[in-house]
Amino acid sequence: METPIGVVRLLFRGEFLCRIALPGLEGGEGRETWVGRGGFPGREAARIARALSAWFEGEEGPLRSLPFLLQGTPLFRRVWEEVKRIPRGETRSYKDVSLSAFASPRYARTVGAALRANPLPLLVPCHRVLGSDGKLKGFGGSSSRGLGLKRKLLALEGIECDPP
Repeated sequence: METPIGVVRLLFRGEFLCRIALPGLEGGEGRETWVGRGGFPGREAARIARALSAWFEGEEGPLRSLPFLLQGTPLFRRVWEEVKRIPRGETRSYKDVSLSAFASPRYARTVGAALRANPLPLLVPCHRVLGSDGKLKGFGGSSSRGLGLKRKLLALEGIECDPP
């Protein structure tokens, strides 16, 4: 689906959303169904498209109401649950997330690893996590394309970040 950041693809396993592929950060395919490849009837695909559009218009509820499957290690899931709590228009540092999830700042690298493995980046808004210095860090392997995408997502939420 075309969005303000480019083409975003949603991957389903059965009826469950299991991956959101952002432009330039897409991975391979397995036995899952990409919306738009004949996997869903028009009505269901339209509901999914409306939910994604609503996210880009500032409303997260419709996308969060889709049945989703978030698979990962217990540590990663703990990080993802914490990051899901970051409100739209706000950011946290890797250290902040580490303190919230593990009551210790020593897990900041674990936070980074969990966010690198995040399969649902709009539901688990990893773009809202910045370095302790407030600068963009770690999105799409910290490539210029990944950091540019992170900057765009934050700008949609009214957050200005360090220049490229």
